[in-house]
Amino acid sequence: MKKAALFLMCSVLCSASAVYAESMSCVVAVLNAANLVSESSDEAYQVVQIPLNSKGAGEVEVILNGETVSIDLYKKEFADVYSMTMVLKTPVADRTQGTEFVAMGHDYLVNEGPARRGDGPDVQPGAMTYGYLNRDGGSVYLTAKLVKVLKSHNMWGQHPFTSSTLAAQHGYSVAQAVETLLNNKALTASDTVAFATAFNCTKNK
Repeated sequence: MKKAALFLMCSVLCSASAVYAESMSCVVAVLNAANLVSESSDEAYQVVQIPLNSKGAGEVEVILNGETVSIDLYKKEFADVYSMTMVLKTPVADRTQGTEFVAMGHDYLVNEGPARRGDGPDVQPGAMTYGYLNRDGGSVYLTAKLVKVLKSHNMWGQHPFTSSTLAAQHGYSVAQAVETLLNNKALTASDTVAFATAFNCTKNK
């Protein structure tokens, strides 16, 4: 009886560990206006680990800077490429009308080879580095609230504000715009204005 119980327990635990044998670690942040204009904005970025099942799919929901973000990954069938969709779900009052999200982003993760310490987050022996395909080094995704305020202050349409999805390199421009809007009392320090990815991701076994 005891052997049967142990066998059953092992079966459950072993299969669970086999299903989630790999994980993808990525650097993600939710940014409010105060984060962006402060010199300590890097503190808003955190490493998020997404467990992957045997088919390369994974999903997590995490709290970053007090807000809820969900991340979905799935692996392409004939390539070492992952589709990555990220959704900022809160603040609820800032959701786009008729939806359950404040901002949404999508990119692809492409295998860039073996990871070395310092190449990415959470690097363990045998890890692989995955870079962002559409915007190298990550992206900044503007919330509907920030886009609306940019438009009302005639800042929309001026480079780089022609899309709600920007390359990470435009983060400084976003910070400058947010600082101007704060000074004009168009935003408050606690307003959630963006979420972002940075650098690359690491897949560990």
